[in-house]
Amino acid sequence: MIDRTSLLGRFLRYVAVDAQSREDGDAYPSTSGQRELIQLLAEELRAMGYSGVAVDSYGYLTLYIPGVGELAQEPCVGFFAHVDTAPDAPGSPVKPRVVSAYGGSDIALNGNVVLSPQEFPELLEYRGQDLVVTDGNTLLGADDKAGVAALMEVLYWLSLNPKASHAPVAIAFTLDEEIGRGVEHFELATFPAQYAYTVDGGRVGELQWECFNAARVRVVFSGVPCHPGDAKGKMRNALTMARDFDSDPLLAARPENTEGRQGFFHPYHMEGCVARAELDYIVRHHDARVFMRMLADMERVADSLRRQYGIEAVTLEVEQQYRNMREKLEGKMWVVEHARRAMRSCGIEPIEQPIRGGTDGAVLTWRGLPCPNIFAGGMNFHSVYEYLPVESLVKAAEVVRTLACTPALDGKE
Repeated sequence: MIDRTSLLGRFLRYVAVDAQSREDGDAYPSTSGQRELIQLLAEELRAMGYSGVAVDSYGYLTLYIPGVGELAQEPCVGFFAHVDTAPDAPGSPVKPRVVSAYGGSDIALNGNVVLSPQEFPELLEYRGQDLVVTDGNTLLGADDKAGVAALMEVLYWLSLNPKASHAPVAIAFTLDEEIGRGVEHFELATFPAQYAYTVDGGRVGELQWECFNAARVRVVFSGVPCHPGDAKGKMRNALTMARDFDSDPLLAARPENTEGRQGFFHPYHMEGCVARAELDYIVRHHDARVFMRMLADMERVADSLRRQYGIEAVTLEVEQQYRNMREKLEGKMWVVEHARRAMRSCGIEPIEQPIRGGTDGAVLTWRGLPCPNIFAGGMNFHSVYEYLPVESLVKAAEVVRTLACTPALDGKE
């Protein structure tokens, strides 16, 4: 059995470390707190008796555990979790609170912030359960320290049960996932896993093997400033161009008005003046053809402005981030089937929906390591309303243990 008290203690210990990543960080990882948490994990693993703990120059922590018993010759299963938290909300100091046996009413996080089932009706699904909540001033960090805690607790269980039959296991704790750089420097060639799972999902049962195609686009507008009293026919206002670009109907699909398999253009940062302005977007869609058309639409809008203001007025810089992993996983569905069976053996019915986002697993899958995403239990990620049902965390650890301790090849196609 997974030790609930030990598991919760781990999670509370890990969220106390400020490991928030930063978009503007030049180093890797982008913040020193991530290395601090990696060091803590390494020390705990060594204290469990694991001698193969490795931390490379980038800060990635990896561990390989040989298989035991009748499963020793199974394919090596890998598990990934990222230690950083999102920069979308304040990240420290995290002051978690455990709400025992939640009764279904509002939870006052502080004098001004309330976690209410009226706004978040899924809260009512957790009546009677213990919830870890924030103090209303920071995010919680369940994304993905819940995944980190679940993996660490399973490793602890394996250390206490050295004769338990299990497949070879490879673990990796990654960095800067929240800013799209999670496995940027990860050396896959030396990682022994033949298939893997990111433990980075939300509600219990999530099993995700389809994600967005993703790009980051920076649009730069070059203006011509002059005195506003003498500007007619002379001024080219970069801010006006930025406004016109962003308001074009071709770019109307936004996160706040899309759902399911609908893609979007998300302007997440802007700055500028008359002389120069920048707009940063993330562009997302599950369908690769539609995704490429969306990028082409951005170029069409830019061309329209160039015809009006001059060829040098607008430039686009496109950075491809990750691709939909479904295309690569469809030929290796035994990896998904193994997760389905593991969840069902734990009394959980899989919830299979495309991710409106991405994971390290999407990048790893395209690099040759099939890697779907499974739940870690947290809810309302990236916000002060984030919470973690303790029972969901326990179930995540149970599923990870089951994946390691049951044969995968029964489901191989």
